[in-house]
Amino acid sequence: VVPSIATDGKTVLIAYDKLLLTGSDVTVGSHVIKSTDGGKTFSNPIPQKNLADTYEGDIRRTYSGTVYYNKKLGKWFSFGYSHIYEHDKHPVIINGCAVVNPLYIDVDAEKGEFVNHRILDFPFDYISAYSMGQIVECDDGDIIVPFSFFSEKYVKSAVVTVKYTFTEDGVKVVKAG
Repeated sequence: VVPSIATDGKTVLIAYDKLLLTGSDVTVGSHVIKSTDGGKTFSNPIPQKNLADTYEGDIRRTYSGTVYYNKKLGKWFSFGYSHIYEHDKHPVIINGCAVVNPLYIDVDAEKGEFVNHRILDFPFDYISAYSMGQIVECDDGDIIVPFSFFSEKYVKSAVVTVKYTFTEDGVKVVKAG
């Protein structure tokens, strides 16, 4: 994931992944650096143990997140993805597309940590779905998120914007277009 930065005016979080340059989009761990003085000084990188890679046999699943702050709700959160690799570095491919699940991730800004993650509610069947670009915050605190995705129906890339509302369990789809 491209490095991301968010602030509530005092706390600043920067999230990034290390990239293994010997593979294709192979990430090897998420990190956050944190400032509590508006960006004057920053912590050392904080490895995100709750987004640590998991293994099932020779399948490795990576997790990654982009940090955001919702001003209306005063809420830190992250959208990200989970990528699946065979033999540690080769993306699992279906119909010519890497298998990627979109994630919703809770963020604890005080600790500079991604707390937990779950598969993101998404309005279409997909093989791969990435939230891409700028999230727009609506006046009521709902958010509009652009996605690029692949599915059996859309073998080539498709694009959609999804409006989400925040719930106790993360976010849920309001509408897509």
